[in-house]
Amino acid sequence: MSVPTTGPGDGGSLLPVPPRLLGLATVALSVVSLTAYGVYCSLVGDSMHATVVRLAVGFVALGLVLVARDELTDFFESS
Repeated sequence: MSVPTTGPGDGGSLLPVPPRLLGLATVALSVVSLTAYGVYCSLVGDSMHATVVRLAVGFVALGLVLVARDELTDFFESS
Protein backbone atom coordinates (compact mmCIF):
# COMPACT_ATOMS: atom_id res chain seq x y z
CA MET A 1 0.00 0.00 0.00
CA SER A 2 1.55 3.30 -1.04
CA VAL A 3 0.84 6.53 0.74
CA PRO A 4 0.62 9.61 -1.51
CA THR A 5 3.02 12.33 -0.53
CA THR A 6 2.62 16.02 -1.04
CA GLY A 7 5.82 17.64 -2.16
CA PRO A 8 6.70 20.89 -3.87
CA GLY A 9 5.95 19.30 -7.25
CA ASP A 10 2.45 18.37 -6.09
CA GLY A 11 1.53 21.92 -5.10
CA GLY A 12 2.69 21.54 -1.50
CA SER A 13 4.61 24.10 0.51
CA LEU A 14 8.39 24.31 0.54
CA LEU A 15 8.35 25.29 4.22
CA PRO A 16 8.64 22.43 6.75
CA VAL A 17 6.25 24.22 9.16
CA PRO A 18 3.03 26.14 8.50
CA PRO A 19 3.72 29.71 7.29
CA ARG A 20 1.45 31.13 10.01
CA LEU A 21 3.54 29.51 12.76
CA LEU A 22 6.79 30.57 11.14
CA GLY A 23 5.52 34.14 10.76
CA LEU A 24 4.37 34.41 14.36
CA ALA A 25 7.68 32.98 15.59
CA THR A 26 9.60 35.47 13.44
CA VAL A 27 7.60 38.42 14.79
CA ALA A 28 7.94 37.23 18.39
CA LEU A 29 11.69 36.65 18.15
CA SER A 30 12.21 40.03 16.47
CA VAL A 31 10.26 41.88 19.15
CA VAL A 32 12.11 40.07 21.95
CA SER A 33 15.52 40.70 20.40
CA LEU A 34 14.79 44.38 19.73
CA THR A 35 13.56 44.82 23.32
CA ALA A 36 16.67 43.10 24.68
CA TYR A 37 18.86 45.30 22.50
CA GLY A 38 17.05 48.42 23.73
CA VAL A 39 17.52 47.37 27.37
CA TYR A 40 21.20 46.67 26.70
CA CYS A 41 21.69 50.07 25.07
CA SER A 42 19.96 51.82 27.97
CA LEU A 43 22.15 50.04 30.51
CA VAL A 44 25.35 50.78 28.63
CA GLY A 45 24.31 54.33 27.83
CA ASP A 46 24.67 53.91 24.09
CA SER A 47 22.13 54.85 21.43
CA MET A 48 20.43 52.23 19.30
CA HIS A 49 21.95 51.83 15.85
CA ALA A 50 19.62 52.45 12.93
CA THR A 51 20.84 49.33 11.11
CA VAL A 52 19.78 47.04 13.96
CA VAL A 53 16.37 48.70 14.18
CA ARG A 54 15.89 48.40 10.41
CA LEU A 55 16.80 44.71 10.49
CA ALA A 56 14.35 44.05 13.33
CA VAL A 57 11.58 45.95 11.54
CA GLY A 58 12.35 43.99 8.38
CA PHE A 59 12.02 40.68 10.21
CA VAL A 60 8.72 41.82 11.75
CA ALA A 61 7.50 42.73 8.26
CA LEU A 62 8.62 39.33 6.94
CA GLY A 63 6.70 37.59 9.71
CA LEU A 64 3.57 39.62 9.00
CA VAL A 65 3.84 38.80 5.28
CA LEU A 66 4.06 35.08 6.07
CA VAL A 67 1.00 35.25 8.31
CA ALA A 68 -0.95 37.31 5.76
CA ARG A 69 0.03 34.93 2.95
CA ASP A 70 -1.22 31.95 4.93
CA GLU A 71 -4.49 33.70 5.82
CA LEU A 72 -5.10 34.74 2.20
CA THR A 73 -4.28 31.25 0.94
CA ASP A 74 -6.81 29.77 3.38
CA PHE A 75 -9.42 32.35 2.37
CA PHE A 76 -9.09 31.72 -1.36
CA GLU A 77 -8.92 27.94 -0.99
CA SER A 78 -12.14 27.93 1.02
CA SER A 79 -14.08 29.98 -1.55
